[in-house]
Amino acid sequence: MMLDIILGITLSFVLLCFWGTGRSAVHASDHMVLSMRLPSECREEPEVNMVIRQYKRAMNWMLAVGAAGIFLVCSATDWEIVLMFAWIVALLISYGRIYQTYVGKMYRLKMERGWTIGKTHFTILVDTVLSGDKDQQLPAWQWGLLPVILEAVALGIYLVNPGVFVEEGLGRWGISILEVLVFTALLLIMRQLFIKKRNKVYSESSEENLKLNRFEKRGFSILAYGVSAAASLGLLGGILAGLAGFWNLGLILTNGVGGLSLAAAILGFYLLQRNMNRLVSEVPRQTLVDEDYYWRKGYYCNPNDPAYLVTKRTGVGMEMNMAHKGPAIIVTAFTAAVLIFVFWLAAVPVIRLQGTDFTMEEKNGVVEILSPSYPSSFSLDQVEKWKMVETGSLKGRRTNGLGTGSYSIGHFSSDQMGKGMWYIHRKSPETLLIYLKDGTHIAINQKTEEGTETLLRQLEEWLPQRDS
Repeated sequence: MMLDIILGITLSFVLLCFWGTGRSAVHASDHMVLSMRLPSECREEPEVNMVIRQYKRAMNWMLAVGAAGIFLVCSATDWEIVLMFAWIVALLISYGRIYQTYVGKMYRLKMERGWTIGKTHFTILVDTVLSGDKDQQLPAWQWGLLPVILEAVALGIYLVNPGVFVEEGLGRWGISILEVLVFTALLLIMRQLFIKKRNKVYSESSEENLKLNRFEKRGFSILAYGVSAAASLGLLGGILAGLAGFWNLGLILTNGVGGLSLAAAILGFYLLQRNMNRLVSEVPRQTLVDEDYYWRKGYYCNPNDPAYLVTKRTGVGMEMNMAHKGPAIIVTAFTAAVLIFVFWLAAVPVIRLQGTDFTMEEKNGVVEILSPSYPSSFSLDQVEKWKMVETGSLKGRRTNGLGTGSYSIGHFSSDQMGKGMWYIHRKSPETLLIYLKDGTHIAINQKTEEGTETLLRQLEEWLPQRDS
């Protein structure tokens, strides 16, 4: 039940993000509607409002179907994680198709009516007077070493003490650390790519152009370095807290500070873009350039612009210039890596469980528990007692394992029994509970009651005759 609640809240937040991004496309600043820059007097034209209404209607249908999909995902028993990512992918594809369709409609309407602003099909990229000074007064790249050092220390502590963390969920800690490492790496890479792009021209004044470009790059650099350092500091604090035995505090620091850093990055990008729009609107003798031709497909595609990253026209953050091979390769590789990771993490264990069962084998006084995931073993000399219990009575929290409405596998912790390894089919009526002398336990059953009884008879045959 708790997993379903967490999953529902997560998917609702994702759906809210899609809603916010969709709304921003028709409420953008700087005379922007659906990535198209229109003269202010044209924004109230009937044709423009009709395209906006059609876009909103399509978005509302997508969100309604997405909301219904949340209930389907949460009601699944074995495939929640797989279905969650399939749901997200379906939303991304649907949103992309809707957005591209109506951006194209708005572009064609603009061309038919001749609503161009400034020069068309041409982008001024270089301020020829002061472009050589574009990187002056920017935060030095050495500031990026601070989050790298903090993460290296945290990762070193984690790798040197794997036995300490495995008892409280090595997988959970590993995923949290990976999330922070990927997040900060992306921020620092984006910063380097962003400051290397050529200066843009906003005015006939070279000084004004340099001031605006410097403000944008300086703000982006400070934001990237500050957020990366905060996330890395939270990671190090979480690792140290876990090493000291404060597991919950450690995970809160690692995940909580990481989440707050992500929120701070999104808010920072938004404020930076808003301030840039305000400064550009105040620039005297503006140089207006209509670049809508390069945005007509719903994304930026300009072969004349060598920059890999550009500021998004809708939403918050940056996006890639898809006219070059580099961004296309990066997007393809990243998408493939995510799909492989999700398949391996979520789909493979479920597939392995289909048609198989948990079994035990004894050899030289050691019992091996055979399972598709998280196999383990225990010595017969360590067995203190054993008994059959109702499966429904086993309550605990997963620290490193897999858990759905159908099965619980891996490291679990219970307030009554302490730490243990669980191999439980939730729909099976009984479970064999084995208490070990070190204070841990093993909980194992099979899909049928007869199969679980077979496990009990095996254990009693292997152990010396004694009262259980």
